[in-house]
Amino acid sequence: MQIALPPAPCIPPQPPSSSIVQRPRRRARVPARWANYVPTDKDDLPPHLADAFPEPPAIPPSPSPSQYVAPTIEDADKDEEELCVWQTPPTSFGLYREYITPPQRDPEARASLMETTECYKDNKHAAIFRAQLSDGSGLAQDVVCKIVPMLLPQHLGVDGRSSLRREASIYQEKLSDLQGKCIPRFIGLFRWTTPDGITSLECLITTWEGYSFDIDPWKCSPACRSRILDTLQKTHRAGVRHFDLESLPNNVLIKDDTGEIFFVDFAQSGEHSCQLPNDYQFQFYTPIPDFGECNCFELRSVAHQLAVWYPAWYDFLGDHTIPSSEVLQGRKSLINYMKNLGVEYSEDLLEEGADRAIEELQSLIDQRKAYDRDFPLSIPPE
Repeated sequence: MQIALPPAPCIPPQPPSSSIVQRPRRRARVPARWANYVPTDKDDLPPHLADAFPEPPAIPPSPSPSQYVAPTIEDADKDEEELCVWQTPPTSFGLYREYITPPQRDPEARASLMETTECYKDNKHAAIFRAQLSDGSGLAQDVVCKIVPMLLPQHLGVDGRSSLRREASIYQEKLSDLQGKCIPRFIGLFRWTTPDGITSLECLITTWEGYSFDIDPWKCSPACRSRILDTLQKTHRAGVRHFDLESLPNNVLIKDDTGEIFFVDFAQSGEHSCQLPNDYQFQFYTPIPDFGECNCFELRSVAHQLAVWYPAWYDFLGDHTIPSSEVLQGRKSLINYMKNLGVEYSEDLLEEGADRAIEELQSLIDQRKAYDRDFPLSIPPE
């Protein structure tokens, strides 16, 4: 027997909801790895993520130098309304100090190192910083930190050692007796590697001994230039040649209080057996000596840079060379000297050649007299 069931009611299908259905009492959360990536514009995010992200923090504007008012003790008596916030000028990094009461002293007044956080020398070989080294007792020492990336091929020598390790060994071995006298004191060589194991750095630390020359050394007094040569001779007697003195001011320091000379940057230096006698004295304002008399290439090159000598020979009309001693005698004497040599020049050519040689030497004399009051050379007027 079959029983007929009533037909099921026809219910039309419901359209899909456009909103995202979430569980009641449960809020969408941002994954922890996104915590440091708060977007500044949430318009393009899905609604559930836009609500989950917190509002981006407001970035306070850096104060302009015009907001700074130099704090003084007298300013402490001003009305409270004028002393709301005291701001120091922002540094190159945008850092500054704020005070709710006027400071009674400048926090930077006792800072002796202006370059503590700044690299004052940077080139393809190294970055050099001036800093302070403290032993924890409150005493600090001015030092120089020289940092190079150890693993780069250009920083490795022929023996496979880094330039800093080679320099450190020279400080500790051949130049050990000169530390603190004409080269800085060696403090240590340090090495560290970044956690990723990719970058390896080495840092050479020495004492800070003075400032580099702010003018060309050849413009200094004869006494100062003589100290430079004497100091370099000491390193040569110790068996070390610098090999990096083409640009002399970069690697020579001078102490303001004592005038002592220090040589630095021995990364390219090497062993040297100087052929110059230990008692050799550089004679200022004399003709350039023959190589047999001064036969050390480096000392001879530095003496040239310091304008110790003047040329021993001058050109005469492109055909002859004449000793500078004859040029110093004057125009008439030089013409007679050329005639005695038997050259076949007309009187006009002899006068022209003499004038050229005298003009060239006179230019050197005038340049030197601008810095040396007691410069001994002169050409007698006609």
